[in-house]
Amino acid sequence: MCWQQAAYESKAAGGLPRGAVSVLESGERLPFQQPFFDRMKRRRPESPVHEQGWRSRPKPPPPPAVRPTERWTQLRLFEARRDFTRFDESADVDLANPWLSWALYLAYRRGEARGWRRGVRFAVRRALIIVLSRHSCLDVVYYSEVFPALRALGITVERTLEVLQEMGVFVDDRPQAFDGWLEAKLEGLAPGIRDDVEAWARALRLSSATRPAASASASILTGLSSGPTRTTSTGRPKPPLPRPPGLVLMLAAVHAARTGAIRFLLLDDVDLGNRRLTIAGRTRPIDEFTHQIPLEWLDYRRTRWPNTANPHLLINQLSALGTGPVSKIYFAKSLRGQAATLERLRVDRQLEEALTHGPDPLRLAAVFGLDPKTAIRYAENAGVLLATAAEEQDPASRDEPKGRNGP
Repeated sequence: MCWQQAAYESKAAGGLPRGAVSVLESGERLPFQQPFFDRMKRRRPESPVHEQGWRSRPKPPPPPAVRPTERWTQLRLFEARRDFTRFDESADVDLANPWLSWALYLAYRRGEARGWRRGVRFAVRRALIIVLSRHSCLDVVYYSEVFPALRALGITVERTLEVLQEMGVFVDDRPQAFDGWLEAKLEGLAPGIRDDVEAWARALRLSSATRPAASASASILTGLSSGPTRTTSTGRPKPPLPRPPGLVLMLAAVHAARTGAIRFLLLDDVDLGNRRLTIAGRTRPIDEFTHQIPLEWLDYRRTRWPNTANPHLLINQLSALGTGPVSKIYFAKSLRGQAATLERLRVDRQLEEALTHGPDPLRLAAVFGLDPKTAIRYAENAGVLLATAAEEQDPASRDEPKGRNGP
């Protein structure tokens, strides 16, 4: 039952062949059966003990490689999709493939630049070996081919696709959500009308996708002492917010920053030394309260993801592996269970500015970078609230004569 014990008994019996089946089948009943772990070997008493294990020795980087030279190749009669789920890692691996060598070098360089953890590096290497062991200059890798194989092995697809995109061999054949929505909307229309409506809808979507975001401007802003955070209380004490939601709330409640502007904030936009913050291209001063929150977040960010190369101020576990901003879902998850939304805090902050310093649309436009119509609307709402508050404080003013010649 135990091959390790059988090998030991074989050696003790005079050097029988390894496996020592004759020892187990010799008819002599062994007094015990020694259990063992897989690939366990007996250590001789005189064998040296290594001071450092194999895990402490870093694996050497792959040799530098470039894009393989494309030589003449017989064209294929037709294209056939590959099934990477049938790849046999014990027999089909070809580490000598020049495309695979180039991919492994690019993956190593990208992992070094973006601070990939050891587990991510290993997963990407394994995925590239599966996908590119039999790759040639005429091949392209489709998302529909890669995703099922890597998902079955529990390997994240995103980092592998980054390497394949850098190589220029990846084709994203995933259906677009907009195409499915548009197809459902156009179902049943006459061909002539359908073509015109489809062309108009696609042109409208393309123009909205390429339209630059509206910039915001700001100058000196106040703290939260009289701000909108008083409206977020639910009457019960809440546990302290995690650092990212606290920073997001501060940016929305104090600086009236939009969600898009917060997502794309960079580390270079925060100048704690000079107490300045740049949001959507406009620089504004930072007060003591605003200064402390990003200081704590940057300290946490540096401790949590010390090797990340992501230049954005806000990152999470997923975006720390790349260079892009956090997703829009990040804000919904971070503020789940809170009484106020970011949009409500931003609107309250702008309205509070009008109530505190007067309903002046020019000031609102200068402080928050609002367009004239929006600034006028906030000023009008603030004027109505101020007039209502004045009437409530002095009810007699409602009955005062408003004519020129009173009684």
